[in-house]
Amino acid sequence: MELHKYLIVACILVAIPSFAYATGTVRINEVAWMGTKTSSNAEWIELFNNSNAKIQLNGWKLTSSDGSPHINFSDKDTISPKGYFLLERTHPNAIPGVKADKIYKGSLKNTGETLTLTNMASTTEDTIVGGKNWCAIGGDNSTKQTAQYTKNGWVTATGTPRAINTTIGISASCTSIKSTTTTASTTNGTASTTPTKNTTISGHYGTPEFEPVPVVLVSIGNDMNIVAGADVRFSAIVINKKGKQYISAIVHWAFGDGSKATGTNVLKNYRVPGTYAVVANAIQGLGSGEDDMIVTVRDAHVSIPSVSALGVTIRNDTPYRLDMSLWRLRADTTTFIFPQHTTILPNTSVLFPTDITKLPITSDTVLLYPNNKEIVRYIPRNSIGQKRVLSVEKLSSTSARYSTVQGGEDKNTYPLVQQNIIHSHNATKAYDTKASIAPASATYIVDAGAPVATAFVAPLTTTTSFTYRFLSYIWTPTLLFALITSAILFIFL
Repeated sequence: MELHKYLIVACILVAIPSFAYATGTVRINEVAWMGTKTSSNAEWIELFNNSNAKIQLNGWKLTSSDGSPHINFSDKDTISPKGYFLLERTHPNAIPGVKADKIYKGSLKNTGETLTLTNMASTTEDTIVGGKNWCAIGGDNSTKQTAQYTKNGWVTATGTPRAINTTIGISASCTSIKSTTTTASTTNGTASTTPTKNTTISGHYGTPEFEPVPVVLVSIGNDMNIVAGADVRFSAIVINKKGKQYISAIVHWAFGDGSKATGTNVLKNYRVPGTYAVVANAIQGLGSGEDDMIVTVRDAHVSIPSVSALGVTIRNDTPYRLDMSLWRLRADTTTFIFPQHTTILPNTSVLFPTDITKLPITSDTVLLYPNNKEIVRYIPRNSIGQKRVLSVEKLSSTSARYSTVQGGEDKNTYPLVQQNIIHSHNATKAYDTKASIAPASATYIVDAGAPVATAFVAPLTTTTSFTYRFLSYIWTPTLLFALITSAILFIFL
């Protein structure tokens, strides 16, 4: 009776599918990091199942130290007992005549990698450290011999995809070359090795290999004239000698004032005026390149001479072009952002029309840098400390045109007498037939890094009626009182 029980249990065990999740039973058995004689891109990796059970690889991963390749296994991937699993890069026929079990993307560097195999529970099944130029496991880029695992260590020999590893090979070592003879073993799919000759040689085995140094060309543009206190974008383009851009290049910036940054596109804010040398160093692999420019930083001598129903006038009080790209003009809670490459010419005022900016007509108007730092604020002279909204209805319909006032020019003091008004949006006729903006008066100049500068202007002028002027005279009340008294007396009489 007892014998029958054992027979029944044995039959049940035989009927159960022989899948297993063994730990440490699958190893990285052979690495062809150099590709094949047909193509250096035809790289492949072989795994070996050292157990007597079929192993399901769903959830397993094979990863490299630099993240490429990164291979994820699915429920379709299994290894038979004492069997092999062949991974081929990019194409199923990377090895002529030997079909791949799985295709992967990503290359193995010739300078060496560390490969790690983990199971579904994220437990490490096997790890190999290739060392510099794969000296720790072997392989030869010139002969296309692969790195193969044996009981006595890794050796370099002719590739054996999906087959028992080598019988003769050169033992891998980062400090010596050992010539060995091995005999094949059919019990575990690898060869046992018996050293027959040992020759110690300083350095790496075979001809040393070097990763080619790429040509790196960098361009950061022409010299720049910018304004102190404003965020300015610096950009670098990194290419090879054929003009192809390096997307992954690392660019290190030195801005000449002790500050630095990293990236192909960075923002920089110079606090004080001066002339600075900006240097960008780009690194791509083992190659590097460098470019530089001269950046001249000046104070932002800018003012807001007037605000009216026509729009906001901004004046550049320097003998240099003023780049206002992405600057902001705020009126009350509404903000207008100037488009890229918006420029005001030297010693010139520009009217930015209301129908373009869509800003309300208010004395609470402020010019800001792209980072929202205040540059200059408009405050009418007759309403300091008060908020005054300018009404379109109060403007006179009297025709007035803008004029150019010529005067002497002192470049050291940035004169205000030269008032060249430029109408933006190519619509000068529409604005010339309306009331003129108030004339400019004394202007506060922004020092480097100072957040606020204020321009005072005369109040808006309008055409007034005779009644308004009559009532504004100081003797008008007395005259009116006398007239009313006389009229009352005349009635009683």
